[in-house]
Amino acid sequence: MNALQWLKVGSMVGLLMLPGVAVAQCNVSIDKITPNSEFTDNGDGTVSHNKTALMWSKCSVGFDVSTCTGTATLVNWRQALGQAEASALAGHSDWRLPSVKEFASLVELSCVNPAINSVLFPSTQSEKYWTSSANTSSQSNAWSTLFSDGGQYSEAKSSEFYIRLVRDDS
Repeated sequence: MNALQWLKVGSMVGLLMLPGVAVAQCNVSIDKITPNSEFTDNGDGTVSHNKTALMWSKCSVGFDVSTCTGTATLVNWRQALGQAEASALAGHSDWRLPSVKEFASLVELSCVNPAINSVLFPSTQSEKYWTSSANTSSQSNAWSTLFSDGGQYSEAKSSEFYIRLVRDDS
């Protein structure tokens, strides 16, 4: 059952309220696939996913890293690649955009708007985020992840979307 199908079931009972952010709608009758216990908040603007050995930026790029507030940055795909490469978040210089598969490991299918663990990744926009994965069928497109429902979409590289950074947690 995907994140949108559970809405049709009619058993939505869990709501997460965050100031200034859309309400994440979570179905508590579906086991979470990204429970808090699988992650470590490193206290420096990063979150480590113990299951995948990846370290993620807690906030979308553009937000204040200590509060996940402010204005998230909208950029095209090439700008997103450049911003990831230039990042020195938490003293690390090997940040990158996540692949489609890596981003899929963050999607929380028991929630929508956003379809992510909102405790560990607060203020995530229920919009599209760039991945590093180019579309091999269309040179002018790359893949994005839509965090309203966790879907993945091929988009023109000139489109502007949000960014979340990832690195190998070694």
